[in-house]
Amino acid sequence: MGVYIPKEDVEYARQISILEFLSKSRPLMYENLKRVGSQYVVKARYYGTKGPYSSFMIRASDGEWWHHSKGTHGKNALDYLIKEEGMDFQSAVFELLGRNEEYYRNLRQSQRDDFGAVMQDGSLPLPPMKNNHSTEVRKYPEPGAFFDEQKELVIPERDTDTSELYAYLTGRGISPVVIDYFVDQGSLYQGVKYKNVCFVGYDRDGNPGLINQRSTKGTFKGNSTGSDRRYSFMTHSEGRTDAHFFEAPVDLLSYACLLQNAGYDFRQFNLVSLSGISGTGSGVEVKLPMGMEEYLDRYPETTRVYIHFDNDNPGRVAGQRLQEALEQKGIQAVQQYPPAGCKDVNDYLMGMNKLQAERGKRQEAGL
Repeated sequence: MGVYIPKEDVEYARQISILEFLSKSRPLMYENLKRVGSQYVVKARYYGTKGPYSSFMIRASDGEWWHHSKGTHGKNALDYLIKEEGMDFQSAVFELLGRNEEYYRNLRQSQRDDFGAVMQDGSLPLPPMKNNHSTEVRKYPEPGAFFDEQKELVIPERDTDTSELYAYLTGRGISPVVIDYFVDQGSLYQGVKYKNVCFVGYDRDGNPGLINQRSTKGTFKGNSTGSDRRYSFMTHSEGRTDAHFFEAPVDLLSYACLLQNAGYDFRQFNLVSLSGISGTGSGVEVKLPMGMEEYLDRYPETTRVYIHFDNDNPGRVAGQRLQEALEQKGIQAVQQYPPAGCKDVNDYLMGMNKLQAERGKRQEAGL
């Protein structure tokens, strides 16, 4: 008999696109993708067949996929694992979330909304000193993985309306105050054509170097063509010698909200979002993510780094190995993750917001 998986975890697994999954967990297949028009196709050599391309295709706009020769079709990575690799539903969810039966059995024994002590110093709980899980780190894509050469950055036109952007981000628990700040800085805007949220990373000359897009309606997320992963969506405060690094822009915004809720001015912190995290197998020298390497080169005064990666096995192992690599460079590194039951910083923020709302209701009721 299987274990109960909370519906929010299942929904999260359904949101993982096949492109994101392949880049992290099936690097060989990912490296054999080729952009052809509006689709990505898998090169025939991956399946050991003749011709340039196979019949496996992924639509670039939303990640929906087809394997015509097998008659299979799906909309996300969960569908792929079940229909293409023959996994049962529960095993597929475990694969995508980096969790197992033991994790959910332990989760059922504790309160889902028990997040421990409320933050007092603006930091999140520290992880255990040792990680007993696999030392494998999933490989993330390098820039140009789909293209033979770096292309000019495609910059979505800015929309004068930001209603879709605010609706999406506030729905993720992000404070309007935090959203306002990044919109005013020009690093956050709504695209005209698809109404996507656009997170902008600027180069040293102040020009857009990377644009990460997230759909406000569907599951699409990814970088615009020509994006350079050295340039991160971020905020920098002169004079500080520490920096906080995140896997995704929404986690950065979520942490800014946590700082704000704890009574801090988030604008006085260095917050940096990476376009994925890079790692290598055991016994090989760790390569820092391109965004982290660029930041440390741009701001050599940095002496301490906080790592806020996803609270799963790949995120923890990558954080542990990056901590070792940073300390070899003379930079103190601290891994900080949300508590058990939270998959990332945004999940933690959403839980804290829910907890605060419930406390407010009880106070109003005089309980």
